[in-house]
Amino acid sequence: MSDLIAWYCEEEMKGKLSPIELAAIFHYRYIRIHPFEDGNGRIARLLVNYILLRHNYPMIVIQSTDKGNYLRTLHQCDVAVGDSPSDGANANIKQILPFVEYMEKQLEHSLKLAIKAGKGESVEDRKDA
Repeated sequence: MSDLIAWYCEEEMKGKLSPIELAAIFHYRYIRIHPFEDGNGRIARLLVNYILLRHNYPMIVIQSTDKGNYLRTLHQCDVAVGDSPSDGANANIKQILPFVEYMEKQLEHSLKLAIKAGKGESVEDRKDA
């Protein structure tokens, strides 16, 4: 975990990755480190939103109806990255591009909701859990 935090701090200072790229890579690496017996996915998604908020981006929500796509995309990246936790803990953006793109789509959805809310329109979505 200390290596992940050091990587994050270094990448954030470099500023070469967009906030969503940084958050997606952090999420993937965290999931592969799997530091806890339970709740790693929930914590990873919480940390994604922390990273996004630090950069004045809106929080994203993985809709419960989209959980299958979320898990399939993670698995697709697992195949590309390799089986060992250390492979996952050092994954790069090219290896997990499908997940980065998935997270970008989730961010786009959140931005659209924020625009609707800013216009005073309803943003209620019965698919959100």
